[in-house]
Amino acid sequence: MGHSPTPKHCPRLTMVVEARHLASDACGSTSAPPAQIGPQHMPMTANTNAAHAQHYSYSYSPEELGTLRGIFSLHDTSSAGFITPKSLETLLEKMNRTVCVDDLPRDNRITFRAFLHVLAQHARQNGSGDDDGNNMRYIQIIEEHRQLSVKRGEYLQAEEAAKQLVELRKQEEMRRQHLATANKASDRAKIQAAHQKQYLEYSRHWDEFMEDFDRKSMEYVAEAKDRQAQELSEFQDKMVEDMQSKPIKWSHELIHWRKRQHVMAEQKNYADAQQIKAIADDMEEEELENMNSRFTSSFQKKEAAFRQRQAAEIQALLKRVDVRRKELEQQRAYDSKRLIQRNRNVIAGMESKGSIDNAKTLDQIKIALRNEMATIRDDATKGLA
Repeated sequence: MGHSPTPKHCPRLTMVVEARHLASDACGSTSAPPAQIGPQHMPMTANTNAAHAQHYSYSYSPEELGTLRGIFSLHDTSSAGFITPKSLETLLEKMNRTVCVDDLPRDNRITFRAFLHVLAQHARQNGSGDDDGNNMRYIQIIEEHRQLSVKRGEYLQAEEAAKQLVELRKQEEMRRQHLATANKASDRAKIQAAHQKQYLEYSRHWDEFMEDFDRKSMEYVAEAKDRQAQELSEFQDKMVEDMQSKPIKWSHELIHWRKRQHVMAEQKNYADAQQIKAIADDMEEEELENMNSRFTSSFQKKEAAFRQRQAAEIQALLKRVDVRRKELEQQRAYDSKRLIQRNRNVIAGMESKGSIDNAKTLDQIKIALRNEMATIRDDATKGLA
């Protein structure tokens, strides 16, 4: 079967020609005349339409497929299951799509499946996806058709168009409500993320503060221990100095023996003097040992008392540090609880205010949609005047 060559100046022509072949394939034969294509060859369910759309790598929602089916049927006045290229061009222009159909044969017939294929091709080539303004463009198209049907006296078509307008208005209202809800949810998520960031920053500052407190506390304790070590060394040196500076107190008996020793030596009684000296030396050695023992015992007692006072000082210092640390931990817990509660109050306030705002938003959506549809009706009326 021969085909007309595609002009280079009309890049959109190829996809419309392909749409024509797809329409022929839907009839089960490429040689079947277009007149044989009817609604019986085009399943009308949204699921089937969705499957066709996925086949063209482009997805439509069931609601949008239903709307597109309704728009298509408005131009399929004979219910034959196809529209003319001229109707297709008019439809696409109203839907803000552009396609070149000038070089197509005027007897070419575009089925709903081919119509979807053209839209999918346009979306892929222009990088466009689902457009939030689709419903309003569809409403404009159907409103124009409704008024035109009324003007022509085609009241059944006008009634069908009116039903589609009601459904589209509901869909658009629902879409805007969902969008408003999504925006509020996004705002809430942003606030919660900000609260989380604030709490993490708060915790980080407290962690740094506590680390600095512990570090300075340990440094202070270490300085106190160094100072005590120096004080202990000075105390020990002083005790040794005091011992060495005090004169030795010998016993009267040792002093008596030393006197006798000197007397015997003066009398040149050296043998007796030597014997007495040996006795006195033994006594002196014994008394020195006793004095050293008493000094060592006294030294140890005084040093132990000194060390005990130092240990008590360190324990008191550590206790003050521990008490202060617990106070800081309690303060942190209190501030943390207040911060969390304040953030919860913010979220609760948002939710409370949101319940009121939801009603206002719903009213605003209805008013805005009513005004937009009134504008569309006025524009359609002017276009038909």
